Parts: sequence; structure tokens; C-alpha cells
Amino acid sequence: MSTRRQPYFGVILTLLLCVTGCGGNIAVEGNVTFKGEPVKEGAISFEAPDGSSPTFGGRIENGSYKILDLPAQVEGQRVVRITASRKTGRLLPAGSPFPPGTMTEEVEPVPARYNQKSTTIVELRKGVLNRFDFTLESDSPAKP
Repeated sequence: MSTRRQPYFGVILTLLLCVTGCGGNIAVEGNVTFKGEPVKEGAISFEAPDGSSPTFGGRIENGSYKILDLPAQVEGQRVVRITASRKTGRLLPAGSPFPPGTMTEEVEPVPARYNQKSTTIVELRKGVLNRFDFTLESDSPAKP
């Protein structure tokens, strides 16, 4: 090989190695519903159960999320935390500081068992489609 082509060979080899093994090669996607309806907007995060590696996440829009090109170190078990709310359709008095008679639509957040108190764990793997759908429900009212 001539000395003129050697630098190009090194660049091509480096690019080839990066395409096949560098950078992020993990993706995660899925759908999220709350009380049977797609979550219009919210957030989803994935964190190591022991806090040993970075947390990552993304937006939930129109009932779905997609997080692409994650680094290889996110592989393994992850605790899932979902934050969202939905409008119930019921109107409530807005209260102070709004003028008397002002009404606002009631908003129901997803229960803490899906976010701060989540015990939902998924396994992320390289080289496969990591698809996780989540069906969220309200906390059941306490029975007398």
C-alpha cells in the first residue's frame, strides 16, 4: 500500500469500527395508557436500581415514547418512573387568587406507585428492540 493511501485507510477503519461498535446501540420505545386512554403528555425515565449508572428518559406524547441511540452502559435492569396527569372533565372552583366563580378543570396525576414509589423493573438489552408498554390505573379507593 502506498504511503499516500495509509492515512485514508486509518480513517476508514476507524469509521467502520465506530459504525459497528461505538456510540449508542440501545433504543427503548412503547405506549403508555392511563385509565384506558393514551397519555397525552408526560415523562418516562429509566434508572439503575442501585443508582450505579446515569438515569435517562424522554417525553411521552400522544400515548407513546421513543428513546434512541443510548450508550451501551445503560444495558441491564432499570426502574421505570412515569409522570403524567389527565384531565377528568369535571370542573372545580379555581379558588384564590382567581375571581369568585372561576372554574378550572380537575387534573388527576398518575399514582406515586408509577413514579416516586415505582417498583416496575425492565431489562434493557443491546441489539434488540426494547419495547415496553405500560398500562396505568388509578389507586383504588379504600373500601370501608
